[in-house]
Amino acid sequence: MRFGAYLVFGVWCSVFYSPLSNAQETAAASVAGVIVNTWNGVPLPAVVVTVRGTTLAVQTDANGRFELKNVPPGDQVLRFSKSGYASAVVTDVRVLPGQTTTVNGNLRPEFFDMEEYEVTAEEFVEQTEKILFERQQAGGLLDAIGSEQFSKLGASDAGAIVSRVTGVSVVGGKYAVVRGLSDRYTRTLLNGVEVPSADPYRMSPQLDLFPSAMIDRVSVSKTFTPDQPGGSGGGAIDIITKPFPEEPFVKATIGTSYNPNSNLKKNFLADPKSSMDMFALPGGPSALNRDLFSLTERINKPNNAVGSETPQRAADRRAQANKVSGLLQEMGTTEFAGVERDSPLNSSINASAGRTVMVMDHPLGMFASMNYSRRFELLDDYDVARYGGLINLQKSGQETRSNIKTDYGGNVNLGYRVSDN
Repeated sequence: MRFGAYLVFGVWCSVFYSPLSNAQETAAASVAGVIVNTWNGVPLPAVVVTVRGTTLAVQTDANGRFELKNVPPGDQVLRFSKSGYASAVVTDVRVLPGQTTTVNGNLRPEFFDMEEYEVTAEEFVEQTEKILFERQQAGGLLDAIGSEQFSKLGASDAGAIVSRVTGVSVVGGKYAVVRGLSDRYTRTLLNGVEVPSADPYRMSPQLDLFPSAMIDRVSVSKTFTPDQPGGSGGGAIDIITKPFPEEPFVKATIGTSYNPNSNLKKNFLADPKSSMDMFALPGGPSALNRDLFSLTERINKPNNAVGSETPQRAADRRAQANKVSGLLQEMGTTEFAGVERDSPLNSSINASAGRTVMVMDHPLGMFASMNYSRRFELLDDYDVARYGGLINLQKSGQETRSNIKTDYGGNVNLGYRVSDN
């Protein structure tokens, strides 16, 4: 009986306890942890974690964390690897059935000795960074265009370059207007020095005098700052020239235009004593008697008014008036009556050249440019009226006017490097 009881108890234990023990031994386990950089302790993402002898593998997340599931129980070997870092191996990792084992690791950056090589940045990259830095440090609203953009914009001179800046327009291809204000509120600088205007009726100089080949960058300030001239309330345009040409060049363009109302006309009015010379020099169609103008201006000055007359001043006025009368007689009766002549086509010429030569073992950069334009305008039989008093018509009729506008100019830019420092 006692033997039978032991036999029954043994069978019962083998039935109920053996599967439980085997289930515990074969229960799945997991391994988790964090991988960091050895140098600064920053978690490393995308680190590959593998278990040796198995196909188990996983990558760390953005926080450097990982978790391997279904890891066989027992002593395991983990391997951590990532591009740019030396691989690491952790041995004797005790994995218990049904539990999560924590294993943290770190990877050391891996360096390789290579042959020396040199990287040279292109010039426009450096210039772009310089322009961005200039905008960042500016005390006002500043915009700029560098020379690497000129060819992309198809700009041949400073006028075409400035017209591409937001908020700036160019009148007639040469006079800049910033934010819609008159050119009297805009100043043009050349390398930080104000450029005077050759036109007596405008404050802004002609921007088409500066070819794009000699310009390094153009900065446009749209707000007034203390470092600008006092007249730049509307804005300031600073043209920065290149010290040296990148390569020798010679450029020339010739243009012409035709206006059916003004060109190739037989009734273009001109001075009978002029030869319609192409440079409008004294003696040409734009030249009047300078002595006559000088005398009339002196006679009409306020300090020569009748109320402040003295005997000496009266004698001077009579002498001036007699001289004016003599000049008028010399001019003859047809001086102010124009004669009809043929008007040619409008024309323009632009040329620029530059090169760098070595002088005393140092580079000397030279730029030169010139431009010339001549335009004819004819207003034939247009209606005119003159009013006075309370808008009373005093005179009406038709007039014919002609105008020859000649512009020419040039500039030379020299740069010499005395030292390499």
